[in-house]
Amino acid sequence: MVYKRDIKITSSLQDAYKLYKKEYKDIDKRLYLDIAYELMITISNMIITESLEYKMPSRLGFLRIRKSTLKLKIKNGKIDINKNIIDWGATWKYWESEYPNLSRKDIIAIKGKKVMFQTNRHTNGEVMRWFWDRITCKVPNKTVYMFKPVKGGIFNNKYTGRLGLAKWIKSDEKTNDYYF
Repeated sequence: MVYKRDIKITSSLQDAYKLYKKEYKDIDKRLYLDIAYELMITISNMIITESLEYKMPSRLGFLRIRKSTLKLKIKNGKIDINKNIIDWGATWKYWESEYPNLSRKDIIAIKGKKVMFQTNRHTNGEVMRWFWDRITCKVPNKTVYMFKPVKGGIFNNKYTGRLGLAKWIKSDEKTNDYYF
């Protein structure tokens, strides 16, 4: 037996616009996309700058920034590099000073190099991440879904996505704090 869905699953704003246009024929595609992007940028900015816990419609749960304490994982007397966040900027700086006459391609080929880990001194060892709270989510099989924020940045003085969060945390304007 084949079931037919009442609503087609969408994967992009263009797909959502096609469904919207079937019901409401009087809106231009460019206007629809501009409104949707502005709404998403504004919500993302409020989550980052005001510690908003955004309740998503249709009982999809909450989006927020979650704070956790950074702990170095040690296994068999050695730092477990699979569980810690590598500071790639500091690592490359160290590698270039350690191997001054080699190109990046040659440095990549070297096995067993030492890496530098994040310490997050600017946040007292705390890590902030985007978090989808699925406790109140009423979607079946919700554990197979994941939320991955866009790369983002700063658009019209609004912070969005992963890079926007990082820039906000490091900025002097930051006045808010996040939940554990």
